[in-house]
Amino acid sequence: MKKIIVSFLFFIGFCGTLIGQKTPLTPDLVIKGGYFSYDFGTIFPEKIQEDVNYEISKEDLVQNISTFIFLNKYEKIMEKEGRFVFYCNKISVGIDYVSTPVGVFSRLKSEVSFMVTIDISDSVYKYIISDIRTNRQVERVDTKAISLAPKKDFERLKDVGFDIRTVTIAGIDLPTKGDLISVHKKRVAGMIAERNGYVNLCIQEGKTVRGMKDKWIEKIMKMDSRLSSEIQHYEDEYNSVLETVKIMNAKISEN
Repeated sequence: MKKIIVSFLFFIGFCGTLIGQKTPLTPDLVIKGGYFSYDFGTIFPEKIQEDVNYEISKEDLVQNISTFIFLNKYEKIMEKEGRFVFYCNKISVGIDYVSTPVGVFSRLKSEVSFMVTIDISDSVYKYIISDIRTNRQVERVDTKAISLAPKKDFERLKDVGFDIRTVTIAGIDLPTKGDLISVHKKRVAGMIAERNGYVNLCIQEGKTVRGMKDKWIEKIMKMDSRLSSEIQHYEDEYNSVLETVKIMNAKISEN
């Protein structure tokens, strides 16, 4: 009886191994969840605007705005008949740590700039935040992985205006400077195409479940982490604009 049970268990194990050897790889079998996806519809608005009541005199408000611009060394573009237009330059966002042969050093993840327009009337002023721009650190994606990206990811690259011609020896350069929303979309679209293309590379090389390698999973997880960090940093950049506006409103309307 024991021999029959042992033989049966061996047979089950052998069948399991055989099935594993012949099961074709799919994105979901490469890594849980399969392809990485991101809702590009969750983008923040291009402009921020609000009407704000103030209780100080109009003259004091004008003086406070001028002082705020001067103390922060912002670029005044125009001041005329109750309208101020100025540019908030190089707001620091985030710290990154880089390891080198000589040690570890810190650097800014990005700098954000934007235009402020303030129109003053009696007891109310309206501000508009526009032309929000970023200057991020250099990032690259792998050319081979991009070439194997799913069709939908290629379409997304086209939709966001991603330039695949920016190829270097190290890979394809992602945009670093420009309109915040545009830069964000292009960088995330490029990283997703690289990540999902790498999943296809694993399928191409591994072919079956038994052909999978741990190092592939580790690399995909690092790509996922980089994508999550990039998406979070976009939120941090936008929040830094909101925080600057909050400080501005507090300063210019104080007695």
